[in-house]
Amino acid sequence: MTPELAGRHLWHLRDAWEGACLCRSRILGAVGAAPSLGPSTFGPIIDLTAVDTRHDHRYYAWEAIRVMKIAGKVARSGLATSDIDGAVAQLYEAAPSLKSFRDSTTHPEDNRRADDVSYGSSAVRTLAGGSVEYLLDTRGRTHEELGRLVAITEAALGSLVPSQGTDATGPAPPAR
Repeated sequence: MTPELAGRHLWHLRDAWEGACLCRSRILGAVGAAPSLGPSTFGPIIDLTAVDTRHDHRYYAWEAIRVMKIAGKVARSGLATSDIDGAVAQLYEAAPSLKSFRDSTTHPEDNRRADDVSYGSSAVRTLAGGSVEYLLDTRGRTHEELGRLVAITEAALGSLVPSQGTDATGPAPPAR
């Protein structure tokens, strides 16, 4: 991988991570501002009827898959392959339905599984018997593992573009 290509991947990686973090912030802000209906043994009961976080969950999933695709390109080029593969596996362990959730909520031609998703601080699917399947949990492990994947991929790319490896502003955007 050339330094120029590494710089482009680094810019796109940071852009995707920034988008995911923005969505997470908006999701947590909206849920945090929702009124409490009262206490319970599990914590406060929150009224989410006026909170609509669907768009931000979909966009978060879109950006998470974008990070994974960039990381995959970096690993295929021979940079930090085992570290990236391990981080991707951990992300899929944290959110095993991430790709199918992204696909069902962003592809209008095949969104049959989008109708049974509920949104709050997490995107969940209600299963038979009342249990839930967490599709995307931006509060905890999903976000932590995505951040870990970004950090590993960023370090690998930064080894080819050292002047931009940890620069807070990142490299200049690629020409479009």
